[in-house]
Amino acid sequence: MARLIPVRVEALLLADDFHQLVGFLLVLREASKRIHDHLVQQETLGHHGEMAAHLAHEIRNPLVAIERHAGESHQRARNARPAHATILAALVKEIVRMDMTLKDYLAAPPRR
Repeated sequence: MARLIPVRVEALLLADDFHQLVGFLLVLREASKRIHDHLVQQETLGHHGEMAAHLAHEIRNPLVAIERHAGESHQRARNARPAHATILAALVKEIVRMDMTLKDYLAAPPRR
């Protein structure tokens, strides 16, 4: 059964006596366990970042619709039912806060 072995690739340019490029010498060296573990960790973090960005995007879509409808309901309830208007105003405020948090997250550059 074949197995994958992480390697480092080193390349050297080969030149003739007239300094003309004639080829390359490639050296493959087995990567250390530390380098392998670091590469696996970076790949895992990349997948988690992609998943988190997708999740944030999927949360934002319904959140925007809820915000719009709650805002409209708040406008109608201001005169008819002041108690409902207070609750809806707090709801809209929290939805806007959550939306801004997601926007900030999606706009932030990736951390290294």
